[in-house]
Amino acid sequence: MPSDLPPSSGPEFQLPVIADAAGLAAVHTFLVARRLAAPGESLVLERPGSSNMNCVWRAHLPGRSLMLKQARPWVEKYPTIAAPVERTEAEARFYRLAARDPHLATRLPAILDHDPAAHVLVLADLAPATPLEICYPGPTGAHLDFAAIDELAATINRLHRVAVPAAEAPALRNHAMRTLNHAHLFDLPIRAEGPFDAFLESLTPGLADASRAFRSDAVYVQLVTALGRRYLEHDHPHLLHGDFFLGSLLRAPGGAIMLIDPEFSFGGEPEFDLGVFYAHLILSNHPEPVRARWLEKTAADRDDRLIRHYAGVEIMRRLIGVAQLPLPAALAPKRAWLAQSRELLAA
Repeated sequence: MPSDLPPSSGPEFQLPVIADAAGLAAVHTFLVARRLAAPGESLVLERPGSSNMNCVWRAHLPGRSLMLKQARPWVEKYPTIAAPVERTEAEARFYRLAARDPHLATRLPAILDHDPAAHVLVLADLAPATPLEICYPGPTGAHLDFAAIDELAATINRLHRVAVPAAEAPALRNHAMRTLNHAHLFDLPIRAEGPFDAFLESLTPGLADASRAFRSDAVYVQLVTALGRRYLEHDHPHLLHGDFFLGSLLRAPGGAIMLIDPEFSFGGEPEFDLGVFYAHLILSNHPEPVRARWLEKTAADRDDRLIRHYAGVEIMRRLIGVAQLPLPAALAPKRAWLAQSRELLAA
């Protein structure tokens, strides 16, 4: 390792679960070792909301704040689900590749440090940005307007045109994370034995029965399975975010919409990103003109049918899979969205 780089904290380093005295001391030692803080500087740790995949802290230092993310061998929100620790390397790779585009560089948090051995990524803090999860049905009921859709379309179109150097292509397959995503997107929700039935019933009584109607539909299962093979096996020279939904977007104080959390990024078909986001426009009850605007601005040279197929599967997995959204608990809208999933896959 070159002498001008800070020493790694090693695989034994763990971000704390709570910000007690021991946790503060451990993070402060890490930041000093990585030359991100000076000895004796004050430090306050804050949880920046909930995190699905990683252990995340906002570190407040005098006059500045940083975001610390660490991948552990499990999904942070669901510790019983194993997950590859290399996902921080996938995220760092995405940011470095995407930031080569001047426009995209303004829509991403800057990497301040990356310790691969500890699987820790330190990013610039985008606060006080607003999560676009406020668009899901609920007390806020916010919707994206045409200007926001146009901005997001311009951003994702540029992302999909990022040139990926041949040397980066093998790592960009991100096979371990794609395998994890494939399981929860195309496999587990439609398994005949219904592995999530009890979980679904705890959310919305009757939802397990609704899911059985899809798991027992041989044609539907066949379509989902075939699309899953395509997702897992087809590599393309397009840089994808890999989890492009409202939860991966923040609106900065100046109004720009920022992309975060690209640990599922890979080189694949642009239709996957476009379809996933289209699904979330449906699940957030965006009006038809807004959804049509998204397709108009992104799908001109893409396979519209494939976009709709990916959207159909994403709707299904967000309703009867483990990766739930902040949606109303009522059964009727969930049944209606599931019906849309079937229609999109049959298109």
